[in-house]
Amino acid sequence: SFTILVYIFADQKAVMTVDLLYTLSFCLILFLTVSLQLFLIIPLFLKSGRYFFFVLLSIANVVFGAYINTIWLDNFTSFLFPDYFFVSDYTYTDILLFFLVFVILSTLLKLSKKWFILNEEKQSLLAFEKDKAELHLAALRAQINPHFLFNSLNVIYSLSLKNSKETSSIVLQLSDILRYIVYDSNTDFVALDKEIGILEKYKAVQNYRIPPDLRVRFEVGEFKNEIRIPPMILLPLLETKSTRLASMRE
Repeated sequence: SFTILVYIFADQKAVMTVDLLYTLSFCLILFLTVSLQLFLIIPLFLKSGRYFFFVLLSIANVVFGAYINTIWLDNFTSFLFPDYFFVSDYTYTDILLFFLVFVILSTLLKLSKKWFILNEEKQSLLAFEKDKAELHLAALRAQINPHFLFNSLNVIYSLSLKNSKETSSIVLQLSDILRYIVYDSNTDFVALDKEIGILEKYKAVQNYRIPPDLRVRFEVGEFKNEIRIPPMILLPLLETKSTRLASMRE
């Protein structure tokens, strides 16, 4: 701002010392006006949503700042720098226009900076929520793996004691479920029909622990084949229901 104003105020092509001093004096009041706008008016009135008072005080700040600047340049610069003679070709209206432009530009820069900061914070929050969801899903997977395996082994053990012909079928279904949990679920999304297929296998294994009148039953409506969902978000629901029914049996 100082550099731009020096070349605007300079009467000659070469910048002289008097131009530097005049611009310095001009920028002093301009600096105070802009600082008042950025650090007092915007935080107290714009951020709190009191827009009427924000506009009113912003106008008053510009008008008063330009008026003080005019008095300052006319009465005090010659006193501070007696060796130089200051002549200003700018009227109060011109100075008011200078102040208005600088206050508007600085306000826009301030608001744009806040927007970038808020946007970065929003992106950080979204990333945090995503990481939180992934950790929660990982915790569910870690919780269901040993629990499900323990219950399934009890089912196989019980069938083996009875020399049931269905033991080999249960072992095969258990193998498919474990393969899905260990390998196929380590992705962000899986096909919905694949998740439902695992639910069917899980239900078949768990129903051996539950009397026929308490067995889990669920219905699947029509859905599009391209639907994809995060893996292992339906299985904990079925697992919770199965465990509750098994406890009722006991």
